[in-house]
Amino acid sequence: MRIHTIWTVLTLGICVMIGASSGASAQPCSGEETLLVDDCVPGCDVSICSCFLAGEIAAVQLEAPADWYPLEILRVQVFWQSLLGGAQPVLGENILVWDGDSFPNPGVLIGQGEGPQLIDGGLNEFDLEPLPGQIIVNSGKFSVGLEFGEDNLNDFFVGTLGSDESSCQFGKNMVFVLPGGEVAPGWHDACSLGVAGDWIIRAVVRCAEDDTLRTLTVTSTPGGALIDAGTGFFPAPFDITVNEGDEISLDAFGFAPSGDPFVHWEVDDQFFSDANPVLVPMNSGLDRVARAVYGVAGLPPEIVHGLGMVGETRPHSGYIDPRHETIDGVAVTESIDEVTIVFTEPVRNVGGASLSADAFQVTSIPGQSPHVSGIDATDNPTVRIMFDTPFPTMSWTTIQAVVEDMDGNPITNKGNLGPADELDRVDIGFLPGDVDQNGEIGPIDLFVFRQITNGVFDPTQGLPTDYADTNRDSAITPIDLFRYRQLINGVTSTVEWGLVGNALNGSRP
Repeated sequence: MRIHTIWTVLTLGICVMIGASSGASAQPCSGEETLLVDDCVPGCDVSICSCFLAGEIAAVQLEAPADWYPLEILRVQVFWQSLLGGAQPVLGENILVWDGDSFPNPGVLIGQGEGPQLIDGGLNEFDLEPLPGQIIVNSGKFSVGLEFGEDNLNDFFVGTLGSDESSCQFGKNMVFVLPGGEVAPGWHDACSLGVAGDWIIRAVVRCAEDDTLRTLTVTSTPGGALIDAGTGFFPAPFDITVNEGDEISLDAFGFAPSGDPFVHWEVDDQFFSDANPVLVPMNSGLDRVARAVYGVAGLPPEIVHGLGMVGETRPHSGYIDPRHETIDGVAVTESIDEVTIVFTEPVRNVGGASLSADAFQVTSIPGQSPHVSGIDATDNPTVRIMFDTPFPTMSWTTIQAVVEDMDGNPITNKGNLGPADELDRVDIGFLPGDVDQNGEIGPIDLFVFRQITNGVFDPTQGLPTDYADTNRDSAITPIDLFRYRQLINGVTSTVEWGLVGNALNGSRP
């Protein structure tokens, strides 16, 4: 930013609804609210500042009423205007979100949206919620800002950032300045640099009361069993209200009112654990149901899906492998080479023989299905399955278990159920570049990749390396970003994966 630059005042219409302002008095939160420091309404005077270099940043510090926290940052709005109007769209470098009260330094970076397209003529809004619940401010002040991608210094034919004309409020507007000008490099209060008013940069937020309180419903089969959720034993069913991300300890009494012994816990109608007590994570983004199951032995075995973490089936069913497929750019040689399936109890081949590779059927749609080259059942009911060839790209591969438990009860086969987790099979896709797991490749994949590598986002299923270890060396390093860009551009790859139309062939079976 160069302080000798001329400011230009325009009278413009800002066609948006004004929400809560920063530092507003306490009031009910309606779900989504807009936080801002400017006071522009339709028809207000706006100053535009043709004074920025690529890499410099303008930001505002915001604060909501205390009872709104924690907040999820959903979208950021930026006013963008040229002197004459009609300028070509410009790509910014980043939309940025920080948490902290260290003005003029904005604090710790907690969110980032790359390559925002800025269109001349008013407020531009940028969506930061492709991964709901990830950009969270728990209390106090936070900041949102724009990192410029191109110079606009003294260029009145291109768009730039605007501010209101009601004077600049000290302690709320920030500028990050690059070396080489009349101002020392680093963060400054924008008002001290002669900015005419408050930056027109706003944040659309969602309040915790609508989004992060969860209910864990505790039930039992048969009903009426005594369950301790930390405050003593009470008969099920009952509800517990908790925050998203909490863990709830549940301890089931050893026998149901009917006298049947405790068998296992189910969560959301899926086997969870045969241990007692257990910790139930409230990390699904939804309310959950935990059920203590009582009865006699003889239940059929099932695959444990859960969240695909340690102690459960990995990779999880529905996972799409986004990592590289080749080393030489010619042959598909790199893919998942083993899958660990966890059953609810020890299993064997149907008919009583010891568990073998024959108990697992593999189907790829479309493409050449890999074959099971061997299994490791040393820790049965945890079974490692190895494959002799790579999974085909742009395809779904299903591994089906045809097994029975040690009492001869066969696993239930309900066929392919689409996106549901089936009792007897695991579905795994392979689409290099599809980090966000939506079955196709687009700009959002790079955004999610950066969130994972920067530690801003932890996947709700699987491990960070499942998504961002592009070169499959079991670690996330800067080389992975380089390799990811190669994939997208078709360098040392079998396909230019970034081309429109590269997608999984069909939905999950």
